[in-house]
Amino acid sequence: MGDAFMKKNVLAFPAPKNFPRPDLPKGVKPLGEIYLNPGSEKMLIHGFLHLLGYDHQKKSDRMEMEKKEKQLWQQHKSSR
Repeated sequence: MGDAFMKKNVLAFPAPKNFPRPDLPKGVKPLGEIYLNPGSEKMLIHGFLHLLGYDHQKKSDRMEMEKKEKQLWQQHKSSR
């Protein structure tokens, strides 16, 4: 893929309904897949939040999502 193809920092795709995942225990629902552009590792949290239902359609949504991103990033940094 590479930078020339992937212009965004992160892409998150929800798992299709009934997508086969034999590697997961029964009852565990896969969230989906996250693709990161090289050098954009911090965007993993952003993509994960999208899979959990967060978005940035409205300003209030964007503010809530950014607050959650900062909170999770701080938790990650302090746990190292």
